[in-house]
Amino acid sequence: MDNKITEEMALKEFDDWIEANEFENDLAEMTDEEATSFNGCKKAFVAAMKAGRLVVDGSSLEYTVSKFSPEGFAGEKVRINRPTGNIWLAFDGKKNDGAMHKMQGAMSAMIGKDLAWFTKLDVKDWNFFSMVVSLFLS
Repeated sequence: MDNKITEEMALKEFDDWIEANEFENDLAEMTDEEATSFNGCKKAFVAAMKAGRLVVDGSSLEYTVSKFSPEGFAGEKVRINRPTGNIWLAFDGKKNDGAMHKMQGAMSAMIGKDLAWFTKLDVKDWNFFSMVVSLFLS
């Protein structure tokens, strides 16, 4: 397979994307499990970039589905954006009795904003409010 970009360029793009999203990248600060996960993500990211299937756009990504996916999927370009607070509700199936919905309800009670307000926040802000609520609940 011919690489579309060099490994060095792909690693730089990965580092730029990590920095744009303010992700932890110091392996010494990670647990073994976190470091393994991070390195696996990095390896897949770099491989996709070298193959020309991945492009970094600030904090977002554009991915071209590989030839190994079925017809109608292979070659499709999809955009992967930074998530909002809605990502956590998706884990609960957006059920009113789910743990994340309850967390968002607690955030709403403490901050005085309606539940929908939190679903529109960047995930970094949602996580901050969630952390504050968790401190009070611990």
